[in-house]
Amino acid sequence: MIFLPRPETFSSSTGELWRSFFWRIPALLLVLFLLGEGDFRLFRPRKGDLAVLGISFPGLCFTGFLTALAAALTGLVPGKDLSAPAGLHSWIRVIAGSLSAGYLEETYFRVYLLRRLPGLFQGKTAEHVFSRENLGRIPFPVLLFAFCHIYEGPWGFVNALLAGVFLSLVYIKTSSLHGIALAHGLYNITVYLRAALEL
Repeated sequence: MIFLPRPETFSSSTGELWRSFFWRIPALLLVLFLLGEGDFRLFRPRKGDLAVLGISFPGLCFTGFLTALAAALTGLVPGKDLSAPAGLHSWIRVIAGSLSAGYLEETYFRVYLLRRLPGLFQGKTAEHVFSRENLGRIPFPVLLFAFCHIYEGPWGFVNALLAGVFLSLVYIKTSSLHGIALAHGLYNITVYLRAALEL
């Protein structure tokens, strides 16, 4: 069972405020970063992107499963699940929105923030990548990522926290933006697909 709870208490104006603060400001910072450094090389496909996708997508599904299992075992109801898209137009919006959200969030939370932490990618050995110093850099981007998902309720926060740690470790090890971004987008689509199959 994979879920991404939908909050029942947020009005559309509050939701718009959350989207503005947690989506548009990071997107603006990302654009400023790209314009300032002109580092578009990170968008070039890499040889191992499909392998990273093959590792990341099941990993995200597993974090969603763990979160759903924890919710079930604790008896705490995660809230109302997402509504299934109705019709082709809705599915096109869901797919486009899920993939673009995957790229926006992974580019900002993994690429932008982790690259801004000095010394992270100086060494190439596994000992350096997973050194105490590098692992100490992960909490800030992961916590920020999780707090940006708090509108999904406490289990959405937990799910984003687990997924953020997992995706950060994968990105630090592989430097594959496309692998993790596509996995993130496909995971989001899977959440809607699960909602559609339960109807």
